[in-house]
Formats: sequence, C-alpha cells, structure tokens
Amino acid sequence: MRPYRILVTGASSFLGAHLITQLRARFQIVALHHHTPLSVRGVEVLKIDLTREDHRKRLQRIDADAVIHLAA
Repeated sequence: MRPYRILVTGASSFLGAHLITQLRARFQIVALHHHTPLSVRGVEVLKIDLTREDHRKRLQRIDADAVIHLAA
C-alpha cells in the first residue's frame, strides 16, 4: 500500500512552506509552485503554469488522495 499522497498548491508561500514541512513526516507530498522556486527535502516539487497545456496534462496525471489549495 502506498503512502497517503497530498497535493499542495501555493507551496512556496509562507503558509505553504510551513505546512509541507510539517506534513512531510507523515505523508507523501507533491508541492506545486508557479513563480518562487521551492526546495524541501523529502517533497516532490513541480513547477506548474496553468496557462500551458503541457503543464495542465502533467497536473492531471498526479495521483493525489487529497488537495490542499493555498494558491491565490
């Protein structure tokens, strides 16, 4: 059985960065960012730009159990 996987949008924000730091100990995290690069050990980080078709297709392939949406 694979670990519970959480997709976090807005992961490079103040709140997002702190949240994924706490969650990564218990869950597998996929963190999305658009502008600000993000580097957190133990977290899969994806740069996603929803205006790009190839990025939207990549986003559709993410198999997440839950989404925490912090992007505004």
